[in-house]
Amino acid sequence: MSFPPLAEESLPRRMSALCRTVAARAAAFVRRARSRLGRSAHVPDDALCARRDADGRTPAPAGRPGIIPPAHPGRVPRLLTAAIAALMVASSLLGLTVRGLYQEPPSVVAMVRGLDAVNLAVAVPALAGSLWLAGRGSLRGRILWTGTLAYTLYTYVLFVFGLGFTATFLLHVAVLAMAIYALALALGSADREAFARRFRHRARARAAAIVLGLLGLGLGGIWTYYASRFALAGALPPEGLIVQPVSGLHLSYAADLVLIVPAYLLAAVQLWRQQPWGYLLGGTLLVSGTLQQVGYMAQLAFQSRARISGATATDPDEPPIVVAYLVALVLLLAGSRTPAAVGPGDRTAPGRLRPRPAT
Repeated sequence: MSFPPLAEESLPRRMSALCRTVAARAAAFVRRARSRLGRSAHVPDDALCARRDADGRTPAPAGRPGIIPPAHPGRVPRLLTAAIAALMVASSLLGLTVRGLYQEPPSVVAMVRGLDAVNLAVAVPALAGSLWLAGRGSLRGRILWTGTLAYTLYTYVLFVFGLGFTATFLLHVAVLAMAIYALALALGSADREAFARRFRHRARARAAAIVLGLLGLGLGGIWTYYASRFALAGALPPEGLIVQPVSGLHLSYAADLVLIVPAYLLAAVQLWRQQPWGYLLGGTLLVSGTLQQVGYMAQLAFQSRARISGATATDPDEPPIVVAYLVALVLLLAGSRTPAAVGPGDRTAPGRLRPRPAT
């Protein structure tokens, strides 16, 4: 097929006309997109406008009266969470049932099996239940979900970097990698302003901030003191109630100082100042910390059951710490307002107008 030759003087004119046409259509597309976004963000549905009552109030959207349409988690973090739960079940069952799977000292094997038991009995059901609640638009459910993901991330850091090669090594690596990205996506996609509006209770938020601040300062201060003492005098840090080699103690110090202490202090400051990020981050860390205490108690119990020399079944200092976590978490979650009390500025479900409650 051949085309008729174009005159040299007509080519620039045709190219100029084509550019003007493309620019005009792009501008029209942008105007339509802005108009649609503006209508969805600031104007109620036509059906709602048509059903205004005699007092001029707009009824709630379809569903139960006064309930805010839910915010659903993204598809990718939901799929990652489901995969994490499945792999945690597989790796934990293998760790609890296969003898000789962990080629470590008996004290470390008992520790890891304690964590496997908590993962199987507590963390996996918590992941499934909290994801279901978050999918129904529950902000508390989202906090429980991100908190359980944070616990999973911390625990599998210990698995991946604290153990040698095992048959479950790749399972542990996969869980850790997916937990990192699922937590990042879940935190990044959350509407932090909605958390600030729902959980705005100054006294309770500041009480939770004090607990997080004290925990972060206490843990960071103790670990920094022992590490500094070793640097200056060469004295190894004392062993805790969990019997473990120095390498395991070193990993615990590193994980706490890198992951836990800065996050606790940041969340405490944000909560004290009532910043939107503080409510989500603070609740996430309190859930994760509570689950970590459960894991710590399980490690003690499994070492005692395995008759590890020097092991003890309980820690007398643990009940006050667990109570502090639980009280702070309950204060933070109980301080949220009901969905019907949130005004029309709430963006829990993007693009939908929230009706102002009847007065």
